[in-house]
Amino acid sequence: KKVVARALYRASLRAVRSLEGRPLPIQRPIREGDWGSHHVLSRQSFFLEREEVFPFIEEATDGLVTAQDLRDLVRRRYRQRDQDVDDGFRALKAFHDLAADLEVSSLTETRGIRVLATSRYLGVNRDSKGKVFAYRIRVSNVSHPSVVQLRSRHWIVKEDGSGAPPVIIPKGSPGVVGKTPRLLPGTHFEYVSGTEIHTTHGSMEGSFEMASDDGDVFDAIIHPFKLDADHVHAAK
Repeated sequence: KKVVARALYRASLRAVRSLEGRPLPIQRPIREGDWGSHHVLSRQSFFLEREEVFPFIEEATDGLVTAQDLRDLVRRRYRQRDQDVDDGFRALKAFHDLAADLEVSSLTETRGIRVLATSRYLGVNRDSKGKVFAYRIRVSNVSHPSVVQLRSRHWIVKEDGSGAPPVIIPKGSPGVVGKTPRLLPGTHFEYVSGTEIHTTHGSMEGSFEMASDDGDVFDAIIHPFKLDADHVHAAK
């Protein structure tokens, strides 16, 4: 048992190093039925999500856990006198599932507004033959001192290798999923929508126009995130 525990310890630390300092989002997989959903996330929401997908750590109160938090977790569990090796393997598998989604995610912060974007391939549209992707967006007011409202969106959707021009949702397109959420400091809004491309790989990027109650208007940038029909979590 000690040999297995030691091997598990080393494998877990190697896995954490693969993050290269990036925070790890703790989030449920995107499901086909999520498309069009939207909700405000509370502290209880994050707790329930963590308990469902990664109940091994008490951090991640805002849906993110740092590499240092994970290293501390691995070392703490390894030092336990009564080690549960099976539970350790479950934790490592759950970590790999979450880390895989980093390949199709981006995390960007602009003036205290953080945007986490993640995609998942859902299958082929029988009519258009295009590849359908759902994407989940989590917008968080992590440090802006005022109430900030998401007023409009801007998207650029690209196909890899097709030579086709990008599909552009122009700046100023009102809201998201019919909503223009207001974010108090420390609050989070999440929604799921979708897009379609005609290649196996592509990407999305864009911005949200944000306006604060004190008159501050700015674009919250959304760094590119992949659309990958070959991803390990793509629908089969």
